[in-house]
Amino acid sequence: MDVQRMNNAAITLAILPADIVRILLQIMGLPIESLRLISPSWNNLVLEYLSVRDNLPPLRKVYFERLAQSNVAVVSAAWAPENDAHFLTYFRGWREDAQFGGYSSPPLNLVANYLRWSFPCNCVPIGPSVEANRHGLRLAFSRCSSIEKLGMDTPSARMMASFGRILRNVSVAKLSLRQFVLLEVDEITKLARSIKIDILAIITDDLAIMRNKEHLRAFFRDIIHTGVRQLEIWESKDKVFWIFGKDREYWDNMVAWLSCDEFTVQVVEVNAAGNGRKVQRLLVVPS
Repeated sequence: MDVQRMNNAAITLAILPADIVRILLQIMGLPIESLRLISPSWNNLVLEYLSVRDNLPPLRKVYFERLAQSNVAVVSAAWAPENDAHFLTYFRGWREDAQFGGYSSPPLNLVANYLRWSFPCNCVPIGPSVEANRHGLRLAFSRCSSIEKLGMDTPSARMMASFGRILRNVSVAKLSLRQFVLLEVDEITKLARSIKIDILAIITDDLAIMRNKEHLRAFFRDIIHTGVRQLEIWESKDKVFWIFGKDREYWDNMVAWLSCDEFTVQVVEVNAAGNGRKVQRLLVVPS
C-alpha cells in the first residue's frame, strides 16, 4: 500500500461514527493502545474501552517485596502468555523473571520522604521518582480485570498505604500479607477498603493484637465489613500444636468468645505446604 492510500485509510478510520468504532474495538480485541493515535475521537473511545475492567484480562499473580526495611520495593507480575502484547505495553522496562514465572520491576521507591524546612509544616517530598513510579504502577494495574493472587512481603504502614493507592478498586481473589508482627491493623483495614478482596490471608510471627481480645474482635469486624469473604491468620513459625504460644484449648475458648452475630471464628487444621504436616490457623467468615 503506498503512502497516499495509507493516509486515505487513516482519514477514513478517523471519521467513523463512535458506535462503529466501539464495535470494531470489541471485534479486534487487545492490544489496542496504539489505536489511540488515529484521532482524538479514537483516543477517547480506546480509553473508554480500557476503563471497563470486564474488557481486560486478569493478572495471574502479583507480588510486592519490600527491600531491607526501606521505602523501596520490587514488584512482580505474571499473566497468561496470550496476553503478553497487552501487558508488556504497560509493564515496560521490566525483566523476565523465570523464578517468579513472569516479569519483575527494577527496585522502585514508592514512599516519599519529606524535608521540613519551616514550622509548623511546609513539607517538600524528596526521593527519586516516587510519584512517577506510583503513576506507572497505577496505569499498569488499571489495565487488568482482576488479580488472582496478590502477595505483599513485610510492608510498612506507609508502604501499605501506597499500595492501596496504586491498586485502587482492583478485585483480588486472594491477598497474602506477610508481617513479622501483626501491629498495623488499621493500615490492613484501609488496604482492604481500597481494593476488593475475596480471601485475606495474614502470615505473621507474632499476633500482637491478640493481647487485647477486644481489639482482636474489632479488627475481625472491621475486615469483614470491608466485604472480605474469608480471613485467615497463619503463624509463620512451624508449630503443630500451638498457635501464637497458646494451645488448642485456649483457642477453642477464645474463638467461642470472639464469634458473634456478624462473623464466626474457627480453629482449622490443614496440611502445611511442602511437608504434609498438620498446622492450625484461625479462620474468620461472615455469619
